[in-house]
Amino acid sequence: MTTDANVYGDLTVEDIISLRKSLGFTQAGFAQELGLGSRAWSAVETGEATLRRIHIHAVERVALHYASLTNPMLASAAVRRDALELARKLEGRD
Repeated sequence: MTTDANVYGDLTVEDIISLRKSLGFTQAGFAQELGLGSRAWSAVETGEATLRRIHIHAVERVALHYASLTNPMLASAAVRRDALELARKLEGRD
């Protein structure tokens, strides 16, 4: 099944599954964090349903929340890049 993510060059389903596991979530627990039903999220992870941009935004929101609490490397590369750019501008090094 194709994904909106591939069109935008963002996270893939495999990336998201890896992130979910690194955060220690089951599919059902992660679905709850995303505000989705466990069956709906399972369908996304197995390819039965399309991974949409809204899913990616939800995953990035959850990852950013947990990154702020535990490990900044859990935030997506784009978020980390934006944070570094903002820090440089605030320091006057842009």
